[in-house]
Amino acid sequence: MNLSSTDALSLSLLSLAEYFRTCCKPKVRQILQCLFAILNIPNQSQRMEIRTLMQIGLIYRYYTKNQELARIYLEKALSLSLTVNQFEDVVGQCSSSLADLYVEINEISACKDIIRRGLEHSKGHLFFQCKLLLQISQLSLNGQDYDAACQNLTTGIELCRTSNSFYLEALFLLSKAMIFMLKRQFQDLNDIFARCNQIMEHFDRISSGEVVVSSANNVFPKKDLLFTFSLALHVAHFTASAYATHNTAEFFHWMHNDSLCILVYLLTVVNNVQCGLMEKALKYIDRAHLHIDKLCRSPLSKVEHNFLLSVRAILHENAAICRLVMGNNALAIKDISLACQYCSANSKLLENHRPQLHTLLGMYCMSMNLLPNAEIHFNTVLRITRCIDLWTYVNLNLSICYFNCGREADFCTVLDRVTPDKLQTKSDSIKAASCFVKGLQMFCQNRIPESK
Repeated sequence: MNLSSTDALSLSLLSLAEYFRTCCKPKVRQILQCLFAILNIPNQSQRMEIRTLMQIGLIYRYYTKNQELARIYLEKALSLSLTVNQFEDVVGQCSSSLADLYVEINEISACKDIIRRGLEHSKGHLFFQCKLLLQISQLSLNGQDYDAACQNLTTGIELCRTSNSFYLEALFLLSKAMIFMLKRQFQDLNDIFARCNQIMEHFDRISSGEVVVSSANNVFPKKDLLFTFSLALHVAHFTASAYATHNTAEFFHWMHNDSLCILVYLLTVVNNVQCGLMEKALKYIDRAHLHIDKLCRSPLSKVEHNFLLSVRAILHENAAICRLVMGNNALAIKDISLACQYCSANSKLLENHRPQLHTLLGMYCMSMNLLPNAEIHFNTVLRITRCIDLWTYVNLNLSICYFNCGREADFCTVLDRVTPDKLQTKSDSIKAASCFVKGLQMFCQNRIPESK
């Protein structure tokens, strides 16, 4: 194909810019000089101009601290690309990058508008359709709008199924499964697991006979969190092994390998705590912290930094639970203090974790027989939490506080809120705890047959 002198010069400058970008230390000034030179070429095509504006915006976005210039150039590229036919990749890239930028400056409404417009104008590009759907689902999840998140993920599942994109379909399915877990809708997980198993079998068939996927049901019986995440790891494995590269849209990074590794540690910790294996949980907590320390030695984006803060906070919360159960109160309060410290570094994180932190402080006060202080923390949780399971759990502990203080009237009032027949929870553990406290009340009232 014969290139015009304008195209040839533009491609030469692009190649030179890419050379500077891939140097051991990217030469940002030279990259921008090459890109701006492309814009100054006479009779430049509109498509090349738009792509160059996008590249300038991306360089400012990811290689400099000047996010305002990044926003200006990306918005200009997006605005112009909407006037050109069949430019879905530029629309998708600009929309996705702008969405991330708006999240960082907490302009959530503008972020959602950008994503919706990007979805509308990139319908012919599966990669960016999926990426934008995952981004808007994450925004809904951050705002605890689980229904909207599920709706967007369902759209992604249907899109991937229509396009025969099994890998991306698995990512959407796994994301939806995690939301169902957050909503405690465990009965809705069966269909997702069944479909994921079909996808795993498909990957197994195309792996030329190599045995990679084991039966998740056999490895992790009845451990939904680990089962779901094991599927995610298998999917990631097939991408890394080039089994899922027959479709160009599937060159899709759901999560960086290091982040995936940290989440595996985190889920293992949570599972061990729930199974009562406290020493084992503490061992994995230490491993996770070492891995995070290693990551922190490298430059991190704001999103990555906030992710690690959140993981650190959750790890220390679980460590505090282990210490309290094991009777090591001195170390427990240190872990609670560290969790508070990490949460305080981010206002959104502190808002999300405030109920859990007050619960842990209340439990610590109970273990130290500081019952008035425990009461203050538990009542704070009851005012601010929106989680029905946490609300029930705290009420049960508050009733124990009143019982130990001899405040029978308050004990009966609180216990009346969480009697077994009134509970809305699906947690067997909380139901059992409610029955225990109710039985304790009847025992103290000398109603022995009923207490049994």
